[in-house]
Amino acid sequence: MTAITTVPLAKPLPYGQNTLTELQLRRPMAGDLRGLRLAGLSDMDVDVITKIAVRCSVTVVTEAQMAELDPYDLIKLTEAVGGFFADAPLSPTTRDAPGLS
Repeated sequence: MTAITTVPLAKPLPYGQNTLTELQLRRPMAGDLRGLRLAGLSDMDVDVITKIAVRCSVTVVTEAQMAELDPYDLIKLTEAVGGFFADAPLSPTTRDAPGLS
């Protein structure tokens, strides 16, 4: 998985005078996960997923903006966030890690 994942939004989010048509997320680091219950990912805990997305969004977004997500977009965001945990990061030392070709 690449360092940046793009999630196209079926229902764009208001963003100041503009709208966001996609969210770009960078791979989370340990500090981004501080204070979160990671089991919430498998439980599809909306609070955990949106907090990770806010902390890892390339474009600065707030939790209030994330609360405006359409349910379809929330599921796509959940898949993107979960993907960061399903695949090992790309590096010379992880070539043989599960999930990598």
